Amino acid sequence: MSLEMDSHDYYSLEILEQLAVFYHIPVENLMDEYHIFLYHEPGKTMKQYRKKNHYTQQQLADMMGVWKCTVTNWEKGYTRITKKNYLRFMELKEKDVCQIEKGSL
Repeated sequence: MSLEMDSHDYYSLEILEQLAVFYHIPVENLMDEYHIFLYHEPGKTMKQYRKKNHYTQQQLADMMGVWKCTVTNWEKGYTRITKKNYLRFMELKEKDVCQIEKGSL
């Protein structure tokens, strides 16, 4: 189980906005998918996904290899998901989409 103590590969919105102003470009042009996810209510997105697929916080935590309290903290916005766990979450979502397309869910 992960305690979310690894590095975050994260740049604050303030820094990204300053760079965008300096280069005269929209801030979104400086964001990868991870940062876009972070700045658009990630906890709400994760909770909606979990409920839509009828997963408990414990089930989602088990599938992602983290503690239940970690999922709770993400959903409530108390902690930021690491890039590593964001990628796990996206893989899980993709897997569910593929299963739905195959009609196995």
